[in-house]
Amino acid sequence: MRPGNKNLVAVVDYARMLLFLADKGDMQREDDSCGVLYGVLRDSAYRVKDAAEREIESHKRKGKWDAGDECDESPNASTERSDPGRQATNALRRCGPSGH
Repeated sequence: MRPGNKNLVAVVDYARMLLFLADKGDMQREDDSCGVLYGVLRDSAYRVKDAAEREIESHKRKGKWDAGDECDESPNASTERSDPGRQATNALRRCGPSGH
């Protein structure tokens, strides 16, 4: 996988984790100002996710996306959904930045 494509997939994964965190935080918040924060987080995560997905589609149209440039689903995907920390660590291992 090309490093740039790997990073784009990681951005989508991290945006999904931020959406999960925004929902969880909103359900557990103790005051209105926290609700505002989680709303900002949710809005930002949707914007980042949409931008990364548009860029992935652009790479595909331009021929810069190889058929194998998709990250595999984690073998622990079902348990990761309830643990954003584990999800972040495993997403980085699977699809994260190339280490440059």
